[in-house]
Amino acid sequence: MFGFGKRSCQICGREARKGAFRVPGHGGTFICGLCYGAWEQSGRTCAKCGTVVHGPQEVGAFLEQRTLGHADCGGLKMSAA
Repeated sequence: MFGFGKRSCQICGREARKGAFRVPGHGGTFICGLCYGAWEQSGRTCAKCGTVVHGPQEVGAFLEQRTLGHADCGGLKMSAA
C-alpha cells in the first residue's frame, strides 16, 4: 500500500523479490534474481573484460551499464539480500 520495503532492480527496474542481491554501501541498490539468472544463462560474461566469470570469482554489478561482471574489473560487490 505505502511501498515501504520495496526494492527496485537497478538493471531492469522491476521489483526485486526473492533471490535478490544487495549492493552494500550503495543505499537501497538491488539486483533481482531474474536479471542475475538471465546473466547466468547467457554465459556469465563480464561486461568490462569480456571473459567468463567462473564460480569462485566474485560477481560485481556495473550500474552505469546495467549489467554484471567481475568485481575485480571494477564492478560493485554484491551479497545475498
